[in-house]
Amino acid sequence: MFNAEARRPMADGMINPQERQAWPVLEAILRSLVPKPRAANDVLAFSVPAASPERQPQLTYHEATLRKYFQSLGYRAVAINEGLAVVFSELENHNFTGIGISCGGGLCNATLAFLSIPSIMLSVHKAGDSIDRSVGEAVGEHATRVKAIKEEGLDLTRSPNDKMERALHIYYEDLVETLVDALRRAISRAEKLPKTDRALPLVLAGGTAKPRGFRELFERTLRTRSFPVEISEVRMSADPLTATARGALIAAMFEN
Repeated sequence: MFNAEARRPMADGMINPQERQAWPVLEAILRSLVPKPRAANDVLAFSVPAASPERQPQLTYHEATLRKYFQSLGYRAVAINEGLAVVFSELENHNFTGIGISCGGGLCNATLAFLSIPSIMLSVHKAGDSIDRSVGEAVGEHATRVKAIKEEGLDLTRSPNDKMERALHIYYEDLVETLVDALRRAISRAEKLPKTDRALPLVLAGGTAKPRGFRELFERTLRTRSFPVEISEVRMSADPLTATARGALIAAMFEN
């Protein structure tokens, strides 16, 4: 399996337009995971990424396709932004106020919310898959092998031992710098942010945020920037892999 690139039904956080079997594969996965509702019009919340204006048509297709599938099962389907789902999952004790960031495979999504209302939603196109591809190109390995090595136990607090680890460190640092700068620009340009005297918590989630030292790298990068809002803490979600799903569940409970 390491001598070929894996085919993906999802790309850049949405249904892969370059893969003919993308939807049949996703539908088969969903069929195995999502049961029929216990009652008609039970609420099911599903996460969607933020999209730049030029990718809005693709997001419209992605969201509508998923909604129609869940509706065909008998659910009342509700979409929730992925970063907002992290806020719902992790910031209940802060009145759902703060910054939620989900670092996934195709995208990194970030949302700044006040009292559960999103004020800023953004995504960057550097994430786990782009790290795998970039490292693979830099060291002459398949992205599939890079991903396996990365997930075996990448430690960003330790000096790299070989060219693969060195490249992983470089591209993780590049991802974090890109994400922090994008968030800083979005907040700086926002015209009508709610005013608050409190510093805001920031929570990280997603599989790409799992390597040891990611939180420290993110906070260190954040503190070197002149950030437009005060951050009280940078912490990892209780379970980075399920935070978005848990936030979607909370959103569905609020809808009932």
